[in-house]
Amino acid sequence: MAAYGPGVVNWQGNFVTLGLPCCFEALLKATVAEEARHFSQGYEIDPFGGSPLSSLNLLQAAAFKTWAPRLQSYYVDGLGKLYAHNSQLKRIFSSSVFAAASINFGPRTVCFPHKDQGNLPFGWCAITVLGSFNAKKDGHLVLRELGLVIEFPAGSTFFIPSAVITHYNTPIGRNETRYSFTQYTVGSIFRYVEHGFQKDAEFYAGLSDEEIREEHEKAAKRWELGIGMFSTLKELSGST
Repeated sequence: MAAYGPGVVNWQGNFVTLGLPCCFEALLKATVAEEARHFSQGYEIDPFGGSPLSSLNLLQAAAFKTWAPRLQSYYVDGLGKLYAHNSQLKRIFSSSVFAAASINFGPRTVCFPHKDQGNLPFGWCAITVLGSFNAKKDGHLVLRELGLVIEFPAGSTFFIPSAVITHYNTPIGRNETRYSFTQYTVGSIFRYVEHGFQKDAEFYAGLSDEEIREEHEKAAKRWELGIGMFSTLKELSGST
């Protein structure tokens, strides 16, 4: 777990954040299995089971499957293979389809304009907002490249491709409160799985020059794979 608060730099905004990773980053940094075990020690499966956060996770998981079933399946498949490969890695929630989460405690969570560039580029980040503020006036979600400013009332959940779109929220009133719960997955997890559970350097070191060229060509077309996982309203409605 990683915490950011007063006196500690939080690059997303001036508020307290608790980050909950699956320890994957720690695993990549470990040189031996014992070090990987050290990073995961004391981290229990579903630490928030039965809590309101667990309920929010179920809401986000269900909404993800409803609105982007192919993309959600890609997440389920990738993370399922990762956890099956290494039992030292623990899910934040037993039913989560994301590898990491952040709890933004505010009490006035106002994010700076930013992109979460480590996340899967065509992936979605789930954001649920809580608190007490006038959503008609304050706390709007801004998606800069799309030119959109969207009302984001407490209790709402949005999914955005946070790695490729600059996003932030407008300020709230001095006496108002705003909190958020987000879940996401870094792109390196999917590469690790697709490279046969190898770090990038290890994977490419075992390839011939021709195989490396093929991998680069495949990577250049990866955006097409991502776009193909998005669903249309016509498709979701079952219309023909």
